[in-house]
Amino acid sequence: MKNLTVTLYVKLVLILVLTLLSANAKAGLLTLDVDDLDYQVGDTVTVDVVASDFLDVIGFQQYISSFNFDLSFDSSVLGFQTASYGNGLDGGFGLSIQNPIASITSPISFGELSLLDEIGLFLAQTPSFVLASIEFEILSAGDAALDLLNISMFEGTGFLAQEISLVNVQTANINISDSAEIPVPPTLFLLALPLLFVVRNARR
Repeated sequence: MKNLTVTLYVKLVLILVLTLLSANAKAGLLTLDVDDLDYQVGDTVTVDVVASDFLDVIGFQQYISSFNFDLSFDSSVLGFQTASYGNGLDGGFGLSIQNPIASITSPISFGELSLLDEIGLFLAQTPSFVLASIEFEILSAGDAALDLLNISMFEGTGFLAQEISLVNVQTANINISDSAEIPVPPTLFLLALPLLFVVRNARR
């Protein structure tokens, strides 16, 4: 009976320590990552929502068990094409509940709840991993600002799950130009070649 009491006491202390460490976690970072910042009308751009730097007070990685956020963008400039979730919360085996994409205009809501245990999250998540990927078609020229709103994230599973109180966001701003223009000097040179040929033949 005494050994059982000691074991229960140790477990309670461990749970308390884990809870306190989770509650005092440092801020994490969500980055809107694009391949390039300059595009032309008609191009396709893929935006990755990347989670990184989710650390506790000791410096160990936190493992995200659920998230929700809204992605805002200019629907007159960017046309939604497709979206998909990463493997960080489902381990690549579909072991999560993913919110369906219910809108193709801004903002688009994303959400995922992992069904993995702590070991599964440990195996599935690297220090930096993709939560979701969104593909857009560029509809018109201008600047396209992307941002994340209404962010809610949890780490840990079961009764040890704790909300991550502070999440920083690195936004993205895409510069879009009209269709590629032919540089003027080379164009004039090409147009002048036939004229030079005619003048040369006339002098003969």
